Amino acid sequence: MDYYIIGGDKKTYGPKPGREISDWIREGRLNADSRMSTEDNLDWRPLSKFPEFAKELKLSDEEIESEEYNEGDDE
Repeated sequence: MDYYIIGGDKKTYGPKPGREISDWIREGRLNADSRMSTEDNLDWRPLSKFPEFAKELKLSDEEIESEEYNEGDDE
């Protein structure tokens, strides 16, 4: 699957493969708050909402569930 990212410069990047997203996380170019979407779903969500990157972000299952639970709290 390919992903789209909104960078710190507010520009959209992509499509990018998952392995490149993982590399960018390890390099510190992306973090849990970085906005991202997929080819299939163009809703922009924080990177922490993508469980496939939890290991790179070092998020536990509990943190992911908590993030999902609190998703509507910022309105």
